[in-house]
Amino acid sequence: MKGKLNIYRDNFLEKEELNRLMSFINDNPAMFLFVSNTQNFGILQQLSPLSIDPAFKVEVGTNANTIKIAVDSYAFDKYGQLIQQRAFDNLPIPIDDQWYWVKISHRYDNYEQGFVNIADDGTLSGAGTHFTEVFRGISSGFPTKVKFYKQASDGTLSPADNSDIYEVVSVGNDTTATISGNLVAEDNLRYVVLGTFSIKTSIGEITSTGIFSYDSCQIDFIAEEVEDTPPTTGFLPNEHFYTARIKSDGTTVTVQDKRVNYYFRMNFGDIIVSNKANVDASNLAPSDVTAWLAKLSVYTQAYIDTALTAFLQKSQNLNDLANKTTARDNLSVYDKGYIDATFVPLSSLTFTCSTDHLTMQTGVGPSHPVVTPSITYLNYAKISSKVYLINFTCVFQMPPSGSNNHLYIVFGSDQGSPHFSANLTGSVVLYNNSDNGFVSAALCVGYNNTVLDYKLTSGNYINSKEYILTFSCALPIS
Repeated sequence: MKGKLNIYRDNFLEKEELNRLMSFINDNPAMFLFVSNTQNFGILQQLSPLSIDPAFKVEVGTNANTIKIAVDSYAFDKYGQLIQQRAFDNLPIPIDDQWYWVKISHRYDNYEQGFVNIADDGTLSGAGTHFTEVFRGISSGFPTKVKFYKQASDGTLSPADNSDIYEVVSVGNDTTATISGNLVAEDNLRYVVLGTFSIKTSIGEITSTGIFSYDSCQIDFIAEEVEDTPPTTGFLPNEHFYTARIKSDGTTVTVQDKRVNYYFRMNFGDIIVSNKANVDASNLAPSDVTAWLAKLSVYTQAYIDTALTAFLQKSQNLNDLANKTTARDNLSVYDKGYIDATFVPLSSLTFTCSTDHLTMQTGVGPSHPVVTPSITYLNYAKISSKVYLINFTCVFQMPPSGSNNHLYIVFGSDQGSPHFSANLTGSVVLYNNSDNGFVSAALCVGYNNTVLDYKLTSGNYINSKEYILTFSCALPIS
C-alpha cells in the first residue's frame, strides 16, 4: 500500500518505522508505471547499432585467462532494480577448454565508493571517497563504526590486516579522516560503514553487513548444457541476463557476444504518443505503427541496424558491395588500376625530358650566360597514350638580357638533341620574387623541339633579381 511516514520532532524512529518508510518508497507509482510498461528487461543500450554498443560487452582481458568490460554498464531487472557494473579488467575465468555463459544479475554491495589507505597512527587517506557523507566523528556524540576489507581482482572481499571494528574520531573532508584502534599501515582497502550504535550495544552485536547497501552486479560463469544454447538450469527470465559465451584452453581465450536477446525495451504500444495532432497512437496495428513512425520521423531499431549494415565499410575495401563499379561511380572515385595507368611516376617515364639539366638563357649560344634554377618542381599526368600534361615551377635569378628580350628555357644539356615529338605552346606566369611583384603572363612556344621560348617585354624583368616562373602545357611524347 502506498503511503508516507509522518515525521515529528522528538518522535522516536527505529528499525520498524524506517522499514515502513522504505516500503512506502519501494511502492512508488512511477516505478510501477515503469515496470508495467517494459517489454523486455535487460541491458541499457549506450550506442547504436548493437554491434558497436559497449554496455556489458565482454572482451579478452589484459592478463592471461581473464576477461574485461571496458565501460561502466547498466541493466534493469523486472523488480526495477538497477544492475550496475563498473568497468573492470582481468577477471579470471575457468580454464578447462569448456564453454561457459557469462550471466549477470542484481546484487547489493555494502562497501563504499573509493579505496582507502590506513596509516599506523589512524589517519585515513581516501581516493574517490565521500567521508563527509557517511562518517560521524566523536564530536557529534554518535561516532561511526567502520570495517575494512581487501578486494581481489575478481571482486571478492576478504578481511584486511586491520580486521577489527574501528571508530571514527574525526572527519577532515571527503578524503581524510581519523580512526582509533590498534592499526598497521595498509593500502588500497574497501571500507564498510557499520553505522552508529547506542552505548549499550556490544561489539558482538554489530553486524559486518553494513548500514548502507548499493546496487551492484553479480557475475557468474554458467557451464553450457546444450551446444551454443543458453543454459536454463537456475535461469530466471527478466532477472538474469546472458552477455557472452566464453572458453579458455589455458592459452587462448575465446569470447562470443550473446547480448542481442537481453537488451532493455519499453512497450511503447501501451503509451499514448504526444504529437501535434494530439492523436492517440497507442495499440496500433503493425502497419499503422510504421505509418506513425514515419510521421514522427522515427526509425525502428530493425531499420537502423539493417541500413547501417549496408553502409560502405572502410575495412572491407569495397568487397562488401555487390557492384564495385556502381559504388565507385556513386562515390565519384577512381579505382587503383585507373590511377596507376593515368598518373605515371616520374621514374617510369620513357621520354628524355627532365629537369636534371634544365637551364635558362636570354639568348641561344655560348655568348649568353646560362642560369640553373635554384628550385624546380616538375609534374606529369598522362591523358592519352601519346600526350602528357606538363607543369613545372622554378625559382631562378634572371640572367643578363639579350638584344631580343627572349627567355629561353632549355631542357637537356644539348640544344641540338630534340626531346619533344613536336613544337608546343603553353602558358607562362612570371613573378618577381625579390620585389613581390607580378611581371607578366604570356604564351610560350617551342623552339627546335627542345627549347621553350618566352618573349620578355622590355622593362618587365630586372637582371640578377630572383623570379618565379610557372609553365603549363600539353606535351606530345615521342
